[in-house]
Amino acid sequence: MNCLKQKNEMSNRLIDILTTHKKPLKVSAIGNEAIARGAIEAGVDGVFSYPGTPSTGISEIFSMVYNFQRQPVSQVNNVALTRNKLYFEYSINEKVALEKAIAFSIGNKSALCVMKNVSMNVASDALMSIPYQTIVAPLVIVVCDDPGCHSSSNEQDSRHWGTMASVPLFNPGTPENAYKMTKEAFELSAELKLPVIVRSTTRISHTRGMISYHEIKEQNRKASFDRLREHINIPAKTAAAHLKLLEKLDSKQLTPYFKAFNKVLIKADKKEYAIISSGVSVNYILEIAHRNELQDKVSLLDLGLIFPFPEKIVRDFLGSGFRRVLIVEELDPVVENAVRRIAQQNKIPVEIIGKNDSVLSKTGEYDIDSIDKVISDFVGIKTRKKQGLQNSADFELELPLRPPTLCSGCPHRATYYALKLIIPRSDSSTILCGDIGCLGLGALAPLNMVDTINHMGMSISMAQGLSLALKQEKTKVVAMLGDGTFFHSGISSLLNAVYSKSNILVIIFDNRTIGMTGHQDHPGATHKDQYHEIEIAPLVKGMGIEHVETIMPFDMKDAYKKVEDALAMEGVSVLISKAPCVFLPEYEGFTRQDAMITVDHGKCNTCHNHSDTDLYCSRKYSPTSNLVRAIAKVKAEKPVSAEEQCCPANICNHGFFNSILEKDYRTALDVVRDKILFARTCGDICHRPCELFSGRKADSIVPIKYLKKYVAGIDENFNDFTAIIERIKNSEKKNMHIAIVGAGPAGLSAAYDLIRDGYDVIVFEKEKTAGGLIKHVIPDFRMSKEGFDFEVSQLAEMGVEFKFNVSLGKDIDLEDLSEVYDGVIIAVGLGGSKNLELVHKAVSKSKRFDALTFLTAFNRQKLKTKKGSEYL
Repeated sequence: MNCLKQKNEMSNRLIDILTTHKKPLKVSAIGNEAIARGAIEAGVDGVFSYPGTPSTGISEIFSMVYNFQRQPVSQVNNVALTRNKLYFEYSINEKVALEKAIAFSIGNKSALCVMKNVSMNVASDALMSIPYQTIVAPLVIVVCDDPGCHSSSNEQDSRHWGTMASVPLFNPGTPENAYKMTKEAFELSAELKLPVIVRSTTRISHTRGMISYHEIKEQNRKASFDRLREHINIPAKTAAAHLKLLEKLDSKQLTPYFKAFNKVLIKADKKEYAIISSGVSVNYILEIAHRNELQDKVSLLDLGLIFPFPEKIVRDFLGSGFRRVLIVEELDPVVENAVRRIAQQNKIPVEIIGKNDSVLSKTGEYDIDSIDKVISDFVGIKTRKKQGLQNSADFELELPLRPPTLCSGCPHRATYYALKLIIPRSDSSTILCGDIGCLGLGALAPLNMVDTINHMGMSISMAQGLSLALKQEKTKVVAMLGDGTFFHSGISSLLNAVYSKSNILVIIFDNRTIGMTGHQDHPGATHKDQYHEIEIAPLVKGMGIEHVETIMPFDMKDAYKKVEDALAMEGVSVLISKAPCVFLPEYEGFTRQDAMITVDHGKCNTCHNHSDTDLYCSRKYSPTSNLVRAIAKVKAEKPVSAEEQCCPANICNHGFFNSILEKDYRTALDVVRDKILFARTCGDICHRPCELFSGRKADSIVPIKYLKKYVAGIDENFNDFTAIIERIKNSEKKNMHIAIVGAGPAGLSAAYDLIRDGYDVIVFEKEKTAGGLIKHVIPDFRMSKEGFDFEVSQLAEMGVEFKFNVSLGKDIDLEDLSEVYDGVIIAVGLGGSKNLELVHKAVSKSKRFDALTFLTAFNRQKLKTKKGSEYL
């Protein structure tokens, strides 16, 4: 319902914008809409643009007008509004847009070209040349600056283009002035046969103001082309053409425009203080003057047509006898420099205060508070200011940061995720060169997947240069750019990469639209019959690139494999990551949207039972652990469920295995030692119940035993018990004494658990050394006895007391132990063996051994056998 209401409101808005009004219609409009209406009233025939905030709003209005005028229902219900159809185009880039606008004008059709500040850099070749020639129908260029860089890579001041290209330039300060200046710019262009620039800013473009719609000028120009000599630009003619251009700028045709748009807004009786301003700052000055009743103290000159500079108006204003003149303008001191020059050339005795003489910044947007401080100092009064919220600064510090992020479900997230799985950010051998647009957000946390971003389209050129410079380092460089950027300025860079035999990978993030500026079409993705769609893959292959793959980023296994293969390629390779933006209609049905998938961490079936609560566990999530698990999942051909890897010793095999995936072998060993002392011994002789009882085939089993043997085999980690010993020293003591009878594996394990839990432990053993069955029975070739002895020795370091050559029932008894100690653990094991009746009857006693006796004698080299004897 809300969408339908908004659609109806927009339709009504379009009808108002396209309707001629003999009686002025007063409307509240933002600056971009005011500019669009001004162009329509001037009778514009064609509009050419490339999207870019803050100018996109102007282009979008004309895009909607184009569609509205061609809808069958509109042509029936709104005949008058659809009779003279306006042409609109989002060109491939700004250079092409301006060139087509110039050609449109030469074909006797009035044209408007719309772009943002940095776009003028792309279009500047055409801009600098056409003034030397001629246009036929009016041509107006609207360029929107972005002081403060709200959505731009720099805050360059487009007012310089007027001077550089020698074309008139208007600088409006309100939506109303933007409307009027755009309308008059067409008139001035027609008179001078020159392009005219209207320079807006973010604040003007996005501020709402009251304007009045008037009659729309019916041009009815007949398209034509005259073969004029001025259409040919050759060096032999340019000097004379330049002189003619300067004569145009000095003509009296500009006089009425100077008078209309350069006005004294406040004429004070006193001639002591004056302000000269231009653009949005004029509004702040007017408000401050009104609030502080400065109308009789400070005069104000507003400059709207600033190139050619209104020399006479400014000279007369400066010559009015002011003692001090303040210049207020955002960004560069364009007006200030011109005013200083006029004062100097005419020897006007006035103090001029500008950016170097005040706190006025050369960067960013101005606001009423910053200008209030300057005017207060300038006039020497304490201005009246509205009191702000108390402690507002403290309040602002508490507000959470809201950086821009990629939208939920954005295919760029999936593409970056695949890259993140393959290219660790700790890997300095791979450089990721990003570009502007939505994919540029990959430079921010938590992705952090971009190393460089400069200006639009530089990613491929940057990758080529870095690859060449770092050739000896064998550094792989990846260029990443969006589909719109690829068509805008990436094609020529990619051609150069092929031509120069570069060794780079280019990834084109194709989300089927120019997303960040509002989902505009481009040659690779169009939703209108007006345009012909061009497939990227055949275009790239036509350049001679052999390795070209298209990936669907949400198919992670396929994406991972193709990215991995492309990184290994020599020469130029291209990946096209193709999936629609979440806000496009085709996204519906593209991915599953029937249910939202969430993770319930409370149902995680890992143990979370570590004695050391600081120890790594698979339930403790971190970016690194999440990443390694994701890599393992993508690469795994036979996934193993968690419950199939349970350990009888209660070792967290999942935390253990994830630590190994992270190559954190020290932590993996600590996970084992959190439950058992004998990590290396376990790796030698464990019977692998976690593997063998899972019911899986051998090739589907995670080799936990061999992994334990591997991590315990790293001596640097294996020999270090300092953390465990330190934790025992700092543990809460129970003040309870426990006696353990038997220093075999069971008794030693009990001692290990108890000493770490704060108990005092003493171990009694009948043999002269500890170890029991492991030490005295298992053959040396089955395990590392040195490793076992070292692990046992660490119990003494931990504080366990040993009493050897002490037998239960002979040297000590259970009753005495119970009297002395708070607890007694009997861990003597089973010393006997079960007899096999068949063997017992058939084999003599001298040749018959039970297993324990035989292995003990064998290990102690006390087994008396004849040479060549066989054992059954």
